[in-house]
Amino acid sequence: MSNEKKCYCIWSHIINTNNIDLTKSFSTLTSQDIKKCKQTWKWKQNQFEPRLLCKMDNSKSRPQIFMDNNICILSIKNGTYALIKENIYIPLIKYHSVGNIIHNQHDSLILDIGESETNLLDKLKYNKILDDIIGEKIKYGPLLGGRHRCHFNTIINSQHI
Repeated sequence: MSNEKKCYCIWSHIINTNNIDLTKSFSTLTSQDIKKCKQTWKWKQNQFEPRLLCKMDNSKSRPQIFMDNNICILSIKNGTYALIKENIYIPLIKYHSVGNIIHNQHDSLILDIGESETNLLDKLKYNKILDDIIGEKIKYGPLLGGRHRCHFNTIINSQHI
């Protein structure tokens, strides 16, 4: 069975097990709803990790059942997802530019450890590249490492989220 077919089957199982009506414009699904479906899944492939199943970075990465029913998934709070009949994907314009080579201006070996986003931001900050990008010296930092959440009102298909 191909990966696409497996994903379709897993999501079909999740949707059927949780009695989700795909004709509705808005439904919610929790991480627990997804995880409990593993108990009744009969196939060999049994990945029911919500953060992996719900990661759909672009329209083409959606499972076939979502495409067939014009469904997108949106995280609305930690562990809760909305299944909506609204296109949430916007094509981004690609800008091509010459890459910058980062030359370490400090002798700190710790800046060379790892390849995470936080590590890259530290390299940009401590080599004054961010200063050049934003046009002023950064006085404090790092202040934004780790996970952060924001709260704002969203309306999708007249549904307040």
